[in-house]
Amino acid sequence: MQAKKLIIIAAVFILGGVVGLFGSSYLYYKHVFSQLTMQDAETLHWRLVLASKMRLGESDNAVSFLEEGIDSELLGLKNSKFPKNDFCYYALMEAKTYRNLYPSNSRMSSQVTDALVDIQKLETFRCEGALSRLVKQNQTKK
Repeated sequence: MQAKKLIIIAAVFILGGVVGLFGSSYLYYKHVFSQLTMQDAETLHWRLVLASKMRLGESDNAVSFLEEGIDSELLGLKNSKFPKNDFCYYALMEAKTYRNLYPSNSRMSSQVTDALVDIQKLETFRCEGALSRLVKQNQTKK
């Protein structure tokens, strides 16, 4: 009798484990993996749009398109909470620096301006990247 109970308990335990494994796999795929896949598809789509605009010689249109995406991502980042030593905050500082040079003309421009009010712009750069070259170029024009 005791052995039967142990076998039943073991069977229920194993069955629960199998059901839990399949359930968690399904939920992971549905809520995590599919979201990552969707982000990859969106990124691919927008890169193709940008590449197409550039190949058509529509560089101003491509820059406007990119900047609207920058504004959208900037607003998403601004609504998140993270410490000032986090890379996300550094990215916002880069955005502030860029937006000081090239103010937003997107449909979100007022929101972008408000979002960047308390973010400081970069005064020094860790490396000689495109943004630092833009800042230097802008300083020499003045």
